[in-house]
Amino acid sequence: MNNTTQLIMLFLSIIFVLVLYRKSKEEEQLLLLKLFGFTFLGAFMLDINGLKLPLGFAIFLLFFRSPRVNAKTKNSAAYLGLVIFMLVVFIPKIENMIYERTQHVELLDTNFYSGSLVEEMKHLKNQLNMDDNRIEIHDLDLTINQDGTYENLRLQLEEQNYEDTVNYNIDLSHDRKNLEVKRFKVKSEEYVNDNTFTEAELVLGNLDLITNSMLNFEGEAYTQLKTDGQRVSYEVRENRNFQISTAGKNKVENSQLPVRTIFVDVCHSNELDELRNPLKCEYKERFLLDMLPNELELTDSTVLDVARQVSSEIDEWLVKHTGDSIAYEKNGEFVLIEDGKEEKVQESEYIMALKETPRTTITHNEQNNIWDVTIENPYGNAPHKCEFMLNGETREVHELKFR
Repeated sequence: MNNTTQLIMLFLSIIFVLVLYRKSKEEEQLLLLKLFGFTFLGAFMLDINGLKLPLGFAIFLLFFRSPRVNAKTKNSAAYLGLVIFMLVVFIPKIENMIYERTQHVELLDTNFYSGSLVEEMKHLKNQLNMDDNRIEIHDLDLTINQDGTYENLRLQLEEQNYEDTVNYNIDLSHDRKNLEVKRFKVKSEEYVNDNTFTEAELVLGNLDLITNSMLNFEGEAYTQLKTDGQRVSYEVRENRNFQISTAGKNKVENSQLPVRTIFVDVCHSNELDELRNPLKCEYKERFLLDMLPNELELTDSTVLDVARQVSSEIDEWLVKHTGDSIAYEKNGEFVLIEDGKEEKVQESEYIMALKETPRTTITHNEQNNIWDVTIENPYGNAPHKCEFMLNGETREVHELKFR
């Protein structure tokens, strides 16, 4: 139950009690407080492992249902409490039913080559009010035919915010023109995830680089692309490894391995099952996305460089809080920029701002190999603080926050 609903219930309850008080026919000291007490008693619940019981109303029925003065008014207050109890129990269930109902989002483009998965993701976020929360991709499975039309598309996403984690299961509809979205919430304190996944738009942006010339059907009717979205240390030495980048599709030599990358299995088939999944799909190639060939040794001086490589959000924040984004010199005048406002300053203050900001605090937990990083800069635009944890083993960013 959200805060707005709770405030509305509280406001209506107070009004109802005041109406009961004004309509009471018998004089009684502290009657208004007693009515609030009966309402509270009627609403009081016992929670046993998620099973909510109307303990307060049961006590009312056993001991207080026949007061000597203003009996009807007090009973009404107690029944109001029971109504509040029922609303507290059932409104969250109704809200969940509404929230978890299957939603349909129209595809912007039904063709993999002419469309953009990143734009589809942005459209999806807008339609489902995902705001600016971190969206991770946990699984992607898409099948296209020779002209690039989607035959099947399946996505599993995870949205992280301060209150809870939202999981999304997304499938292409039967008409192949819409996405069917199912979502459900998991409280953050109840959610445990030992895997490390990558931001959805980073993965999808690299998949957008794939063109029809990169997919050699070799007489097959369908091509399937599958990835779990995890960046891993990859060292499988074989002849089917290809790097996909803005430079195109290039063979990865065994001498280049190991690398840190997101890999995509590519297979071809001539048949689809009733769910439009490929049958007898033969894996012929593996595409390596966002390949990082040379790992920097993690130290206090390199941890930001590594974080920028694996997180576009951190890289974007640092770009906006360094260099010309926070200060510039023109015609012998020195200017600092803070929240969109430009202020002329002395040269010494200008130089100090460029040299001493952003201020970075880095701690390293050697036992868990976790780097805890805080970056602050009063200049530039809000947010002015970036906090995150970097796993030194997997080189994945966790708990990224901007304040």
